[in-house]
Amino acid sequence: GEQRACMLANYAKRVDQADVPVEDADKVLSSMSDGSAVSDWAKGSVAWAVENEIMGNAGFVNSGADITRAETAAMVVNYKA
Repeated sequence: GEQRACMLANYAKRVDQADVPVEDADKVLSSMSDGSAVSDWAKGSVAWAVENEIMGNAGFVNSGADITRAETAAMVVNYKA
C-alpha cells in the first residue's frame, strides 16, 4: 500500500503538478488505526494519500501489506475523483 501511495504521489507531482507535501505527516497518520506502522520513507506520501481520501477511508491504511488489483483500482479512482 505505501509503495502504491508513493507512486501516486510521484505521478501527482510530475504529471498533474500537484502540491503533495503534507505539513505534519505524523498528525495525519495518527488518525489511522495503523498509522504508526507506516515506514519512515513513505510517511509523506501515505499522509498525502490519506489527506486526499485516496486511501485510509476505512480508518486504516494497511501500508505494509500486499495490495490487490481492486485496492489499486480504488486508489486510482479516489485520486481521479
